[in-house]
Amino acid sequence: MLLKFLLSSVAASVIDNFVFWLMLTFFGGVLGKLATLVSFVCARSISSVINFAVNKQKVFKNSKSVKETILKYYALAIPIMAISIGAVELLDRILANSVPIITTLIKIAVDLVLFICSFRIQREWVFSSRKNK
Repeated sequence: MLLKFLLSSVAASVIDNFVFWLMLTFFGGVLGKLATLVSFVCARSISSVINFAVNKQKVFKNSKSVKETILKYYALAIPIMAISIGAVELLDRILANSVPIITTLIKIAVDLVLFICSFRIQREWVFSSRKNK
């Protein structure tokens, strides 16, 4: 299960980081300080839909309704995204960085740390097959 989750996360991460870098590169000059936030939200919105579908069907093989599990998934995904955004912004400021590829590498490092937390919460709560969770 952990290997499947890792593969699912890597695929979602590639999509997430590519869209993030692309948006940050093209819209950074136009959006200024909002570029990182807008890039994060757009990239995570796209990658999370794919990640949810793969995790529900292939990783955790969950048979509960999409409505029930998607609410839990986003109750987890939104705070994780907020933590990731905050940590990347903080590290960017500490490093006085304004280079999109460096910001993307910082984001990858932060998201790796959050990966383990996400796996455990998805396994135990979001896609749990146990009753009364």
